[in-house]
Amino acid sequence: MSWVEKNDKLVKTFEMESFSDIINRLNAVAEVANEMNHHPDFEVFGYKQIKFSLSTHDSNSITDKDHQLAKEIDAVFE
Repeated sequence: MSWVEKNDKLVKTFEMESFSDIINRLNAVAEVANEMNHHPDFEVFGYKQIKFSLSTHDSNSITDKDHQLAKEIDAVFE
């Protein structure tokens, strides 16, 4: 599944093997997000699924920063 534009956000859901797997990968995303100074909204549900929503809060829209972070998240979660 690729990222979908919904309500001025890039959205994607990943399903992992376990809750621990999500947390380990989320910690890797946190490092990248801190380096970029661009942080995703996310929701963990069903104990092994995580949904990311990306937008640039300053402009309430999708920007190049969001596309770049989406690529980084894909690298960690796929």
